[in-house]
Amino acid sequence: MSRFAGQGRRLDDGAVAPPPARRPSLATAVTVVLLAVALSTCPTHDSFESHLANAKKHPANLLRGITQFADRLRISVGSETQSYIFCRAGWAPSGALFLGLFGSWVWIPRLPASPRLWTAGWSGVCSSEGGAPMAFAALLVGAFVVATFAPRFTHRHLACCSLASLASGRLHLAVTSNLIHFSPFHLLHSLIQVLNFGPLVQAAIGCERTLGLLVTAALASSTASVSWHGLLRGRRHEGSVGASGVAIGLVAANAALFPATRVQLYGITLSAAQHLLLSIVLDALAASGGGARRGGDAIDVSAHVGGAAAGWALAKRWAPRFWS
Repeated sequence: MSRFAGQGRRLDDGAVAPPPARRPSLATAVTVVLLAVALSTCPTHDSFESHLANAKKHPANLLRGITQFADRLRISVGSETQSYIFCRAGWAPSGALFLGLFGSWVWIPRLPASPRLWTAGWSGVCSSEGGAPMAFAALLVGAFVVATFAPRFTHRHLACCSLASLASGRLHLAVTSNLIHFSPFHLLHSLIQVLNFGPLVQAAIGCERTLGLLVTAALASSTASVSWHGLLRGRRHEGSVGASGVAIGLVAANAALFPATRVQLYGITLSAAQHLLLSIVLDALAASGGGARRGGDAIDVSAHVGGAAAGWALAKRWAPRFWS
């Protein structure tokens, strides 16, 4: 059986069955630690009001309904939150819904309930603000369900875009591998990134261009991974899975469009440019850790670089049209 990266970051092509489950004690310990972190970093109502005040000032004008409230007092009176122990839901005065988790507030766009959303193609998705990143997030969740209940099918037909798999004619893996997550925590991180930065990018460059950016970042992520592992390192069966490359493409696009605006993620507030730089540094540190040397779970930095480069380049190309 081929080696498999349990975190869904990097794995070898050709796996025919999921790997043996980790020891329950370790899985239980990891779950307990993550729940404890979620509990200790669950955002407060005050942090939600601060998030709304910052969102009102954002140049993308994402939450247009909030801009009518001229001061912090009206936001304080009109906003509501509800605690769910490990996370918190928040409603802006305009009715916009947010989810607070791990020190972050993520806007949850509401897709139209009309069936035409699923039959009208891109125009259906683009009929709602934030529709592109929300539709992508829905694909990630659906793919995770498939990976959970049909792991053999996922390994054979959807996961691991490697040089060997592309040479065998499975070109669709260049896209589908970006949707697959084998770990719920890897999926959660991707969702937080996509739903945090995706709506901002769409508000700036439009829905159809955002869809194009998502697809291009996915292809660039896969291409960079295959080039690095397959062509330069000679590991034909090693590839990448997960939406991290696409997510960091959105991070890079946001930094290209709004480099000086403040970003609050996981309880840390930085400028968009600083957040991108921090993401790259953390990737490099993680890749140089012991996991990569032992052949275990590892972050595929090459895929992240490819996605980030695509997101930055496209945002820079389209930014002048937006600001003009």
